[in-house]
Amino acid sequence: MEINESTRTVELAEVTSDAAADCLRVLDATAYRVFVSYSHQDKDLVWQVVQILKDIGLMPMWDRDFAYGAGFHDQIKIFIEHAHVFMPILTTKAGRRNWVHQEIGFAMAHNVPALPIAVDKLPDEMIRHIQALQVDRAEIGALRQQLTRSSVKTLIERRCSRQSALYACADTSERPASLMRAYAKDVSDLGYAGMVRQKGGLSSFHIPAETLNNPVWKKRYGSCTHSEEHCRLQRGERMALAVHAKAAGCRLIVNPYLDYGAYGDLARMVRLGCLLTFLQGMPDDFCAVAIHDNMTLARA
Repeated sequence: MEINESTRTVELAEVTSDAAADCLRVLDATAYRVFVSYSHQDKDLVWQVVQILKDIGLMPMWDRDFAYGAGFHDQIKIFIEHAHVFMPILTTKAGRRNWVHQEIGFAMAHNVPALPIAVDKLPDEMIRHIQALQVDRAEIGALRQQLTRSSVKTLIERRCSRQSALYACADTSERPASLMRAYAKDVSDLGYAGMVRQKGGLSSFHIPAETLNNPVWKKRYGSCTHSEEHCRLQRGERMALAVHAKAAGCRLIVNPYLDYGAYGDLARMVRLGCLLTFLQGMPDDFCAVAIHDNMTLARA
């Protein structure tokens, strides 16, 4: 629904971001995220594993964190994609289910290392080729001697190489904004927020928060014309990242001296004004900005 009152539109947009940010848990930048997957028949066992992960300084994620009303299997995929390590709990009951093989295959396809916990016996079939930690159900506390933060760090670092990194290709000028919004929204939909770190132009926060019928959008592009869909995607990127910034802060490297010559002086002033408004609305300890005056224009 479009709102014609410009000032009210801005207020509503910002309140929406603030309300979402208040509901998010801030991701610990020093903690490795471990997605724990299991059969619900083994929930009592998983509680103990999750506590061990917390005790050694890791950040366990499991289906207890899933959002109500969202697709269960879709959320599993998103959790795996955003985890440093995938940890399936393998028991006799779990081993008879196909989900184990499907989820390990999905993790491997996304370059997320798997670290299975085998309870009472080592796994069979394809999982046998993945080194698992073995522990007796009656002595689950013994896992503390095998599972350390250092061992998890080593496992992760083996996968950290440019050759194995995953990339998304933006085949149109609008595609980057669409991807930025989608990735940011995936994380916030799961109930988490992370610090926004950007280097380029004036960052995503020089994009207006106002709805598309506000005159600021025409001023932003001067004599040039962009489609409503282009503007909608740009605004979606800005609003999705603002949710994270308001909850976890931001670190920006910008070039305020870019002249945006193709759009004119007014467009430059509007963009600087949007960025300044965003920064003024952020707590001082939540925001750091560095100026790189040799940086070229990243995106319009």
